[in-house]
Amino acid sequence: MKARLGKRAIAVAHVANDDPDSPILKSVCIKDGEILATDGFILAKHKIETEGKAVLLNAKAILAFYQTFVKTGSLAISASGGDEAVIMKSSGASMSLKIRGGQDKYPDLEKPYEHFGKPRFDIALSVKTLKKLLELAGDSILIRFRFRDSYDPVEFVTDSDSYGLVMPFNMPGESELWHKWQKEEEQKASQAGDTTPSHERVEA
Repeated sequence: MKARLGKRAIAVAHVANDDPDSPILKSVCIKDGEILATDGFILAKHKIETEGKAVLLNAKAILAFYQTFVKTGSLAISASGGDEAVIMKSSGASMSLKIRGGQDKYPDLEKPYEHFGKPRFDIALSVKTLKKLLELAGDSILIRFRFRDSYDPVEFVTDSDSYGLVMPFNMPGESELWHKWQKEEEQKASQAGDTTPSHERVEA
C-alpha cells in the first residue's frame, strides 16, 4: 500500500483515542483514498492519496513521527515487509510501523445514516466563533446547542452558567439544498395525505 499524509490528514489522526484496551480507537484506518479516525464520539475522515488495500496504523506513532521529523508538509507511507509493516518517510527520516488487524471492523461513516437517515439541513458556524465559545466554556464539560433551522440563531448553554446565541452562516448552495429537501419531503407527505409544510412538521 501507499499513502501520503499532509497537515489535514494528521489532524484526523489527532481524533484517535489513546485507550490501551481498544486497538481500533488507537488506530487510523487508511483505505480507498481516505484516512479515518475515531475516539468513540467523533468519527472523522479526510481525502488523501492512497494505493492498495486498507491498513490500520497506530495514530500515536504517526503523530510522533510527524511532530519530530515533518512539522509541516507531508509524509509518505509505503509497504514494508509484506503485509506486516509500513515505512514512514520524510526529509531523509524513516520509521517502520506495524500494521494492525481489524480493518473490516473499523467504523463506517455511512452506518449512522442507515439508522438515523440523512441530515435534514446544514448549519454553518464560524470556526473563529466556535473557538470563542470554547474560551467562554472554560472548565465546562459540555456545551449544549439548540437548533431550529439553517437560518435562525443557535442557542448555546454551558454547564458553567454561560449562555447566549450564535448566528449561523448562509453557505453557498445551502438554501438550494434546503429547498430541495423541503420539496422532496412535501411530495412524500402529499402522497401520504399529510398537507403540513415540511418545516412545520414534527417527527414522531
